[in-house]
Amino acid sequence: MAPPAIIAPSILSADFANLGADCSRTIAQGADWLHVDIMDGHFVPNITFGPPVVVKIRSHVDIPTQPHGKGTFDCHMMIAEVMPKKWVKEFKKAGCDLYCFHYEAADSTAAESPEETSELRTSPRELIRYIHDNEMLAGIAIKPSTKVDVLYDVLDSPNENERPDMVLVMTVEPGFGGQKFMASELPKVTELRKRYPDLNIEVDGGLGPATIDQAADAGANVIVAGSAVFGAKDPAEVISLLRKAVDQRAGKFQLPDYFKHHLKAKLSPIAIVHRIPARQGATGKAEVAVEGKKPIKKRSKNSLSEDDAKARFRNGLFDKNVLTKYTNGYASSTPYKHSVINELIDDSLLRKVRSEIKENVSFTPKETDIYKIHQSGDLANLDGLDDEALAKLPSLLELRDGLYSQTFRDYVSHITRCGPLSGRKTDMAINVYTPGCYLLCHDDVIGSRKVSYILYLTDPDTPWQAEWGGALRLFPVVDIEGKDGQVAKVPLPDTVKVIPPAWNQLSFFAVQPGESFHDVEEVYHAPSPEELEKNGGRIRMAISGWFHIPQVGEDGWVEGAEREAAKKSGLMQLQGNPDQHDLPQANPVTVDEAESESEGFGEADLEFLLKYLAPTYLTPDTMERVAEHFEEEFSITLADILHPKFAARIRKYVEAREAMALPETSEEIEMGDWKVARPPHKGRYLYLQPGQTRAKDSPIKELIDVLLPSKQFRMWLQMATRSAIKSHDIIARRFRRGKDYTLATGHEGSPRLELNIGLTPTDGWGDEGDDDNDDDGSEASSDADSDDKKKTNGSSKSTNGKAKAKAIEKAPEPVEEKEPAEVGGHEVYMAGDDDSNEDAAIYKSSADDDNILFFQAAAWNKMTLVLRDSGTLRFVKYVSWSAKGDRWDVSGSFEIEEQDEEPSEEGNAGPSGAGVLDDSEEEFQGFSDDVDSDSD
Repeated sequence: MAPPAIIAPSILSADFANLGADCSRTIAQGADWLHVDIMDGHFVPNITFGPPVVVKIRSHVDIPTQPHGKGTFDCHMMIAEVMPKKWVKEFKKAGCDLYCFHYEAADSTAAESPEETSELRTSPRELIRYIHDNEMLAGIAIKPSTKVDVLYDVLDSPNENERPDMVLVMTVEPGFGGQKFMASELPKVTELRKRYPDLNIEVDGGLGPATIDQAADAGANVIVAGSAVFGAKDPAEVISLLRKAVDQRAGKFQLPDYFKHHLKAKLSPIAIVHRIPARQGATGKAEVAVEGKKPIKKRSKNSLSEDDAKARFRNGLFDKNVLTKYTNGYASSTPYKHSVINELIDDSLLRKVRSEIKENVSFTPKETDIYKIHQSGDLANLDGLDDEALAKLPSLLELRDGLYSQTFRDYVSHITRCGPLSGRKTDMAINVYTPGCYLLCHDDVIGSRKVSYILYLTDPDTPWQAEWGGALRLFPVVDIEGKDGQVAKVPLPDTVKVIPPAWNQLSFFAVQPGESFHDVEEVYHAPSPEELEKNGGRIRMAISGWFHIPQVGEDGWVEGAEREAAKKSGLMQLQGNPDQHDLPQANPVTVDEAESESEGFGEADLEFLLKYLAPTYLTPDTMERVAEHFEEEFSITLADILHPKFAARIRKYVEAREAMALPETSEEIEMGDWKVARPPHKGRYLYLQPGQTRAKDSPIKELIDVLLPSKQFRMWLQMATRSAIKSHDIIARRFRRGKDYTLATGHEGSPRLELNIGLTPTDGWGDEGDDDNDDDGSEASSDADSDDKKKTNGSSKSTNGKAKAKAIEKAPEPVEEKEPAEVGGHEVYMAGDDDSNEDAAIYKSSADDDNILFFQAAAWNKMTLVLRDSGTLRFVKYVSWSAKGDRWDVSGSFEIEEQDEEPSEEGNAGPSGAGVLDDSEEEFQGFSDDVDSDSD
């Protein structure tokens, strides 16, 4: 008789803005456990939660009173092989009740904390015993590609302390929520239930009302359901339905019809250019899905004969002289070794592949700080489709098996001199870039990747034009010697090799840590719908993926090679301390203590500030309201901050600069006042720092050299934020359209005050306060005028309904609502996984929400102030070529003294780097934490 049903909703589908409340409510609605997906970006390419988040939600859910009891935190540890044991104690302290690690990562370091290192290794049995010794339940999970019989050794252990309390069978590839259910994995559940009738068997992935009967028939009793529960109109009803399905089968287990209705019927073709939401909504990784009902027989890959494999490629490709030509070309290529093979595949076969994809494959739009694309699921999952389903994709399967055949792997290995490649680990997906899509600079180094490739499936009858964008672009790397004499490899900000897409073209290169930096140029919007139609929609379709080092049982496999490769790549990326060569470098200026202790404004101080700041923001009433708001919310947006006359000077300067054509190269640009930020895998933009003596006088230089570093402005800022400033670091930035961005970076250390003054004169950035015509208005200098100012919604937003920051602006004129422009350029703060110091009053928040974001679109004459805590991530989204101009701003960070006051009764200390808006404000839907899509 199978154990009773346990329903464990996955919090990956919860509302992150109200995570604690959502978890508490779900338990009250009938859930037994909460399934907490822990991902590190290594074992799976996504990143989710850390111990601090578990600590926070634990405070909202009662601790279970008995093993497997209500409120159990089922922590699914999708973390790399070197980590599982190191995190056991950390998650125990955080509130984890069941620690479920992956069998595939169980060859773990014996170190017992994240800080320790150890050359000793552990095993699944030892890890289970260690988990039990730390008074937690132990679970062991297997991925779809892992056979169930690998678990028998631990399940049959004579030592009860080395046997798991639960087995998790993944019914999707681990790493993302929202995937489609893989019924092909249910025979594993059936086999486990036959052998171990009393075992808790969990299934995770694609579970809901439509698939629960199959899982329950197979013998699963622990059901993980994410969006099916959290996205339901009545979660309690769904939980009850899931429980009933399992309990009805308890005690009368029978072989099921696993495969009924497990694939989608007809999927929308991608030939139609669908508009991608400006803010990422979907986070799930799509599966390749077509109709099908027949039982699935798992297929073996890559057993093609040499003749069968060669028949899938163009005639003559494998001729010795052709291979020699590509090998020599690869060896002499720059800026790093790469190759381009045109007309790779038999043309008729590839045309069939493209047609099958258009008719039968679905795509998920994905967007993060580094990319914006549409992506299919992993094509390794083709082996899980039944015969009728696979009959719709025969050419796609033929292509995949040809690419990973021994014959073609040897061909690639010969050209790249990279050694043997795996045929078992197929790692490829279909990526579609429509206008506005892109991928920013990265080096492709993750795990066991050895060769990166792109095979283009653009329209064969409408040749791709270089001016449409979408090119693969390679960055040069230079060796720079540091002050310590060590040499670091640093990528330069400009690409030097541009490879436009072309039908049936393969581009590939061996992945080289710290060297193989590349990006994918934005696919540019057509000037008109008619032109877009004429261009076939400008759909840049490609199959992208990697060849990996040999896996266990394959020729060329070396025990520990993958671990050593990861270790070596990490060392190569850090060699020579490349961070010391980042530009711009932080340049904090310490405040004179005697000056900082002075209080109040004298008449001369006010006269100085009146030259630069709007008079409204110098009145006592306004300053008091600003300070009260910031003290409560820890962020604020101030519209029309600059004096109209000074703002007009800045506008004139910016518009004149935009009217001038910029040089093409960074070297030419840096002959002038502005410099180019680097390295490009962290960010790229133009910048101007204070004190650049050769820089010509300009109102922006006056802003960063005179106003912001001044004693008077510092006094104003201290009054506005009720903080004591210890240092300042100021920079002016220009983000060029079609070029510039910053990628997400964290802040470590004490909280700091961050300022941004938007100086972008063009509109269309999605800012709610786009009013460009206020500069010539009268000065609002009286108290009455000040009282007429109202708190209104700023442009701050949050992911998935997370809280946002308020703004103090002029009472707005009624305007028609219109969709935000999709041009990027917005600055985003996202909470990371750092620990928080709940003793400091400065951390308090006026709401119960954790992981709060702050969002500000590019804007004109608007100041934002944010108190940024340790661990908070920040980035500026890539500015699309379709923007009406560049994004201009001045950014400053101010080190402040930590305050000793206790938290108020209304707020609790927390890690949020931004405050909370009222419910009337528009919500920022955020970007996907999905990071698997760094393929091209």
